[in-house]
Amino acid sequence: IPDSLTVTAPPQTLSQVEGDTLQLSCEVSRATEQHTHLSVGWYLRSPEDASAPPLEILTLSRDFVLRAGGPYKQRMTSGDLRLDKTSATSYRLTIHRLQPADQGLLYCQAAEWIQDPDHSWFAMTRKQADKTQLRIQPTDRDFSIQVSTERRSFTAGEPLELRCTIDAQSVPERFFSVSWVFSSSSVAVIGPSAVPVLGPDYVAREAAGHMTVRKESPAVHLLKLQRLRPEDAGKYICRVMEREKTPTGDFIDRSKRSRNVQITVQPIKSNITVSLSSNLSEVQEGDVVQLTCSIHSTTGPLSVAWQWSEKQGSTPPQDLVSVDRDGTIRPGPGYRERSSYGEIRVERVREDIYTLSLYNALPGDEGLYRCTATEWVEAGTEPEQSWEKIGEKSATKAITVKTVESSFVVSASSRTPSVTFGDSFDLQCLVKPRHNPRVPASVTWRFMPTGSGSAGEGGEGGTAGEFRDLVTFTREGTLQWGEQLLGQGTRTTVDRSHANTNFRLSVTRAGRREAGTYQCSALLWRRNYDNTWSKVANRTSNLLGISVLQP
Repeated sequence: IPDSLTVTAPPQTLSQVEGDTLQLSCEVSRATEQHTHLSVGWYLRSPEDASAPPLEILTLSRDFVLRAGGPYKQRMTSGDLRLDKTSATSYRLTIHRLQPADQGLLYCQAAEWIQDPDHSWFAMTRKQADKTQLRIQPTDRDFSIQVSTERRSFTAGEPLELRCTIDAQSVPERFFSVSWVFSSSSVAVIGPSAVPVLGPDYVAREAAGHMTVRKESPAVHLLKLQRLRPEDAGKYICRVMEREKTPTGDFIDRSKRSRNVQITVQPIKSNITVSLSSNLSEVQEGDVVQLTCSIHSTTGPLSVAWQWSEKQGSTPPQDLVSVDRDGTIRPGPGYRERSSYGEIRVERVREDIYTLSLYNALPGDEGLYRCTATEWVEAGTEPEQSWEKIGEKSATKAITVKTVESSFVVSASSRTPSVTFGDSFDLQCLVKPRHNPRVPASVTWRFMPTGSGSAGEGGEGGTAGEFRDLVTFTREGTLQWGEQLLGQGTRTTVDRSHANTNFRLSVTRAGRREAGTYQCSALLWRRNYDNTWSKVANRTSNLLGISVLQP
């Protein structure tokens, strides 16, 4: 059988870097008429010992089975070694992740096989292609690490960012694990998969979103603490371990640690100031007392408490109402009922401005008001999260409530103390101050006929008789006629001014029965926050004597 086997590959010298990928091609052909099989493989001859037998890399047997040499079996299993038939005569060897042991003379060898009648196989011929001189430049396996941060001195509540940078060749192709350590305690470990494993003291902190550990790039790892606490002060280091896989499948670990990075954390100092202002320093009874508490130079959440005390300070202050950090409003024990009727309201206008409104001011609301602002900072992590008070300031404001009773005056007048029989006369009842719907007055005209007592003729004077009610303007604004009626044939009308300060009694066609003493009385009422009424004061006017003369 003629020898028609040809095996060709270009002679070449290649220089590769450790970790690179190598591809070599080989052309194998034959023109035998008999049925034969081919086997194609690549071999490596060591440059250090030319007499040593060649090392089989990878062979495609005559039965189309791939077989790797001893040192290369594991690499074929992991996918770093493959042999492909790219055409009828072309074969290609691919070696991923070149290693220094791959250096030497690489060549392609093919054999043509024929089967004897006894079913045994016989290699008719073997041929080698020209060799490839392969040089492997070893990767520098050494590496260094450095931890960087913008600054090392912080105030509690500020964020800290630490970056651990790995300086090495071919970092993406190598297996590094990074550990963050704080004061000998593990913070987090990030393996080649980039999934962090947190230390026990940091699991809750990361779950609350107060901590970030991630791989920013193959060579840069980030540790970020969102809100520093005083207990975060101390030494931070980055520890890096590389796991290298040998050609035999074993692993070699190398580790290094960075220099200590000393971080200082100063407690937050509160610089808040508080000012308290009011709409009026003196308010009328029934009006609104409005106080504005302004807090300046805040950094953390606030809680605000309002208190009232007597101006002379003879009794302990009473808690009016408070606003928690989360905005929850809590009335004081002595003001809960009044607050439930909407008479006491607190509003957070802004995070640093709070208003207190007391509607329908009472005389007892006069006193000294204090606004106390407390600044807080978060401490600990959930579920053991707590708040720490870092500062507290207060301001006071004196409020005077002018009672309606103090200026409550009733007077009566008439332009015609003497009238002729059949004429008309008007009586005026003036009530001061002006009408307040929360403190209204009920006004009654009263009458005592001549002869039942003594009164000055047409003027003021004392009386020993008994007055009877003519008509009453109730506090609700309705009319209520009394048991005393004037004489027949007369006409009595009553009206009041728009401001409810002038209550007029008009009598037409006066007769002898209208002669006597008239008096106006007013009763002041206070409407309580629970819609009940209380009597405040009772005032009576001067006496008006009316004489009716015969024509």
